[in-house]
Amino acid sequence: MKKLITILAILLIGLATMAQNRKIVTPGQKKNLPQMSNTVTGKGGGKKAGGKKQGAKVGTKSRAAKKSGRSSKSASSYLNDGYSYLDAGSYSKAYTCFKKAADMGDADGLTMAGYCYFYGLGVQENNSQAYSYFKRAANKNEPVGMYYLGICYYNGYGTAEDASTAFYWYKQSAENGYEAAYARVGMMCQYGDGVNQDYEKGYNYLMRGAELGDGTCMDLLGRTYYYGTGVQPDISTAISWFNKAANQDVGDAMLYLGFIYLYGLGVDENKYTAISWFRKGANLGDADCMNYLGLCYENGNGVSQSYTTAVDWYQKAANAGNLGAFYNLGNCYATGRGVSQNYTKAFDWYKQGAEYGNSSCMLTLANCYAGGYGTVKNQSEALRWLKNAAQAGNSEAMSTLGACYQNGNLVSEDATEAYKWFYNALQVDDDNADAWRGAANCMIKGEGTQQNVDGGTKCLLIACGLGSPYAMADLGQLFLRGTYIPQNKFFAKYWLSMAMSKGGQDVVNALTDDWNQVKYYNADSGKTYSNLAVSTTATNTSTKVKTVVLSDDYTRIDLVMYSSEISSPFISPDTYISTAMGQKYYLAAAGNIDIYKPQSQLPARTTKEFSLYFPPVPKNTRYLRLIEEDPNNGTYSSDWQFEITIK
Repeated sequence: MKKLITILAILLIGLATMAQNRKIVTPGQKKNLPQMSNTVTGKGGGKKAGGKKQGAKVGTKSRAAKKSGRSSKSASSYLNDGYSYLDAGSYSKAYTCFKKAADMGDADGLTMAGYCYFYGLGVQENNSQAYSYFKRAANKNEPVGMYYLGICYYNGYGTAEDASTAFYWYKQSAENGYEAAYARVGMMCQYGDGVNQDYEKGYNYLMRGAELGDGTCMDLLGRTYYYGTGVQPDISTAISWFNKAANQDVGDAMLYLGFIYLYGLGVDENKYTAISWFRKGANLGDADCMNYLGLCYENGNGVSQSYTTAVDWYQKAANAGNLGAFYNLGNCYATGRGVSQNYTKAFDWYKQGAEYGNSSCMLTLANCYAGGYGTVKNQSEALRWLKNAAQAGNSEAMSTLGACYQNGNLVSEDATEAYKWFYNALQVDDDNADAWRGAANCMIKGEGTQQNVDGGTKCLLIACGLGSPYAMADLGQLFLRGTYIPQNKFFAKYWLSMAMSKGGQDVVNALTDDWNQVKYYNADSGKTYSNLAVSTTATNTSTKVKTVVLSDDYTRIDLVMYSSEISSPFISPDTYISTAMGQKYYLAAAGNIDIYKPQSQLPARTTKEFSLYFPPVPKNTRYLRLIEEDPNNGTYSSDWQFEITIK
């Protein structure tokens, strides 16, 4: 059964779509800045972070020699000295030389003086001064100055944020001979960022940059084919471009190649090859590869498990600017994996990552402040960091904030705010069980949104299918009490038992009284129902109906699914049965198969038998349709239609 993400339409009642596009600059640690990569930053590009900014590689001796013909002898001399000092790490002397060349009106000197102010090399970091120097260099048609002026406009460094003007200067930079700029121009065209979206133009810009030898453009072409951005997805072509980029020492390309071989994406799985790519990228200084190599060691994926080695790579990745490594190091200190358990150090790593912008660190930092882990309890700081994480687009933080507004934790109760944050969380991640559960309870009770018991119950079923024991407990209690839906002890017992088996001791303790009311209940005892022979007419051949059971407590349909014909074996809560009179009975429980959550693919030519449980239909029913509803247009999915005539 195909996954019905479109059930989100249920949540639209009374709430407009809320979207937030965040421009993210992916910086490198400052001590590594003189040898920065030319990874594209902003929408769709790059994942490194840790300092403030990242740009393209500039300041090499070869560049000075190449352009010395259009600089005065004195300016050229200052530039050459400045590049030498920069390469040697003597930033103050480098800045002094670049400043003298800039004061003489040299375009390269203006760019490099701006570069020093941009990164705080040998001088106090100053965005306004950097912007001023880059603008003067750009007006002299210096392409790297144009490129950095584009960065300033794109991210609002020293000037107002303006994506359109940023695009103009990136484009000017590319057309004036700076091949690295083609990557940004191409990406902005692909994503419609600062310019009308045009996949073809974006592709052509990336191709032009690749033809000129820019490795980042090659990497981005690999991603274009990997994700199918404006082209047909083609893993073979993607791998070809990633390999070309990797030959140019582009770490991101090595990261993608590692993923592809680690998980067998379009190729035979080869963990040895995957690890070799991660290791090669890590040894070249790519922070993402370092971090992922750490994850492989922590989980024993493709290498022998070693928490100590994992910590070593996380430390290197954090030093190189990978924000995920800050979070991973915090977790290692919190759990004592590879290091001695130390909540204070864990807190410090989470705090550093949070301050640099990692939303997972923000959320965990909020939990630290709320619980006093590694620091003193501070409810206001907990709320501040929770809100920061939610506003940064973290789905878990959004649903947690929604729960706070729903229950009055850290904030005053506000049902409207609660529903808003649950809804926003699902826009980011529709596998967030807590968000489905929170939205379901709002809808069922009509709190913060229009009451919709049927839609809310379906949302609760999705949360159950995603494995939430708390949603299972909610559903069991709904059936037990019969307040919003008809009371049914069979389904109450089913869902309460599921919740207690999948939840922790807190769930078991909370449900003890409810469970005592139903634990001895036997739906079959004293009931008069029979296994009924059925004839079926189906629109597919992958699933067959064996029997139908009509009970006072439930309707059960026994199915056989043929795995060799299954594209995605799971059951959607939008599955229902209807009688000849048109009444709809939505799925309430599933036996021997999880609702909604995908199952592991079964071997070819095998079968799986399972039962679906629905609320009871009248016993005199002689005709049922088993179908799945498409909320988009009210039609039925072609792979789930059965007409069942009870004999």
